[in-house]
Amino acid sequence: MRGSLLLLPTIDDGITAQVLEHSDRVKIVNPVAGPDTALATRTCAALLNLTLDDPIRIVAVADGARLLPAVARSLHARSRHVADYVLIEPVIPEVNDTWPDAPVTVY
Repeated sequence: MRGSLLLLPTIDDGITAQVLEHSDRVKIVNPVAGPDTALATRTCAALLNLTLDDPIRIVAVADGARLLPAVARSLHARSRHVADYVLIEPVIPEVNDTWPDAPVTVY
């Protein structure tokens, strides 16, 4: 599948490095520094600076999965097509009206 592979921020650098080894299409979301309570907002703002091709496959590792509802809402507001979500050892977020909006695979 072509498109963009979007890697959300996480504290698990080991798994992040492994994901980067397996694809040259990975776009890493790097939010600006700030309080942890605003990480979702900072992550969505960082999405605006990325050039993404549809469909988008989102990879969330560990704690990064907590950002999925906000990221899904942000991408939906920009009429972006999310093909699926890949969660690796995730902290599963609550399901809401915007997430999940595509198939979810959990490892």
